[in-house]
Amino acid sequence: LLLIVTQIPLLIYRIVKNNAALEGFVEAILVILGYLAYRDDMNIAFVSLYGLGNLQLFLVGAANLLKGSVESLQSKDWARFSVAIIGPVLHYLGSWLSWELFKDHERSGGLLAPLFGSYDEKSGRQDFACLEDGRGESIPLVSKSKGRW
Repeated sequence: LLLIVTQIPLLIYRIVKNNAALEGFVEAILVILGYLAYRDDMNIAFVSLYGLGNLQLFLVGAANLLKGSVESLQSKDWARFSVAIIGPVLHYLGSWLSWELFKDHERSGGLLAPLFGSYDEKSGRQDFACLEDGRGESIPLVSKSKGRW
């Protein structure tokens, strides 16, 4: 939730000051998806979409980082320079967090559990006990609304 709240000022700056309407629109969709994921007990579909959107904005932001930072430093526009740095960092954190939540979901009985089973250091084998005990997706990652909208 903290990550979503920190993306809101970035969203407002991009739309109002930076005139980057498309990036601002995608950022707004990501904030909404992040909130829906939080509200719906970390529904893996919303978390995955949030992560993919953040990955896309991270790649665009990293590619534009050199161009934007050089222009900002030449014109001494420190707000634009800080957004050029902070934006990709926030998007990287969002995509990384989504990836970690996705891996945790898959380890606890998701569709791809055989690929993400926990690794047992002693035997050197994958542990698929989560598939045998019937837990599956019955335990939400965050239980706030208890499955209700």
